[in-house]
Amino acid sequence: MNKSAPKSASKSPLVEGSVVTRFSLERRSAKQIDQAAVELADLAIDMAELENTIKELPCIDAARVVDIHNRITAGEYEVDSKRLAAKLIDMESSIDPSR
Repeated sequence: MNKSAPKSASKSPLVEGSVVTRFSLERRSAKQIDQAAVELADLAIDMAELENTIKELPCIDAARVVDIHNRITAGEYEVDSKRLAAKLIDMESSIDPSR
C-alpha cells in the first residue's frame, strides 16, 4: 500500500513566514539566553524592591484629601497660621533636638 503524504506536508518547511522559519531565525545563543535570564532576575529584584517601598508608604485617607481639595477649590479652606507655625516648630525640634 503506497500512501502519499498530505499536500501540506509536501511544502518546504522554510517557506517565508512559516513556524519553522520563525523558530530557526529566532534561535538564541547560550550567551543571549543567559543575558535574558540575568535581565529577568534583575527585573524580579526591582519588582520586589518596589513592592517593599509601596508597603512602607503611609496610608492616605482619600476621602479627606478629596474633601480638602474641594474646600480649597471652593475657597472655603482656611489655614490656621498659629497652629501651622506650632507644628513646624515641633517638627524642627524633632529633627534638631538642640532647638
